[in-house]
Amino acid sequence: MTGLALACGVLLLAALVGAVVGRVRLWGSRLAPPTPSEHAPAGSVLLAAQTERGRYSELVPLLADWSIRRVLRVEREGPNLAASPGTSAAPGPVWRLTAAEGAPGVDPVEQGVLAAVFGHHPAVGDAVVVERDDVAWRDRVSLAIADAVTAQRRAFGTEPPRRAWLRPVLVGIAVVAGPGLVAAAGFATGDPALIAWLLVLVPVLVVLTALPALWPAASEAQRAYLQGARDLRAWVVAADRPRTELMGWAMIWNLPGSWRAAAPAEVAALLHMDRSFLRGDFARTIPEPFSLG
Repeated sequence: MTGLALACGVLLLAALVGAVVGRVRLWGSRLAPPTPSEHAPAGSVLLAAQTERGRYSELVPLLADWSIRRVLRVEREGPNLAASPGTSAAPGPVWRLTAAEGAPGVDPVEQGVLAAVFGHHPAVGDAVVVERDDVAWRDRVSLAIADAVTAQRRAFGTEPPRRAWLRPVLVGIAVVAGPGLVAAAGFATGDPALIAWLLVLVPVLVVLTALPALWPAASEAQRAYLQGARDLRAWVVAADRPRTELMGWAMIWNLPGSWRAAAPAEVAALLHMDRSFLRGDFARTIPEPFSLG
């Protein structure tokens, strides 16, 4: 029984490793090393912001991009205050956002976010004041961003995975080897503590195997978008002549190098203000997005 338990454990780990390698090499984005390019990928900045910065850090690059494209004006009101301990008041100032002439032509993926910002589809000149304790506004916008990123990813479509037969094989091995490991270890040792530990660990390993194996394969369009973002990042870091129209994309990496000095005041005011757009009791749990310099 000990040999059977060992064999099941090896098979389970092999299936997990195979699923991860398959996701990276066969079914994932499969991005190449970056080739610096000053051309932003086609589409909204949202998915690139989430990919590079993480969830809950997409809004600041979007606001910077909207500011540059005259979708809205971003103004700070009042002092930059710390989050109130024990409350949901966010750190930072009060914000005034005003719809500008570019609002009617906003990217379709971003329309839901714009409507969430104002509580409706805004006309030019409509304004909203975002108080520090306006939790409902922050929750509404956060949900709209999640929906927009999902819509943007789905719009890229999917494609048949390469070596599709490997996916159910890996999941099948995990599903069989996992319970086999628990049963064999139980018969071999009879140790209740070991069995309890395996009953927790094995389902986790099976799920971790199934997720990368069964998650839809990235399409060529999505790979091109993410590769474009990676190539743009390499160019942004090295650029000595920042381009104003790319400020929203450069904000993904916190305006590195010469970008910070070249940014319009309205865009520069958004730098490192991600937590200001999250409810205060939640903002403390979110790390600051990394900077490239």
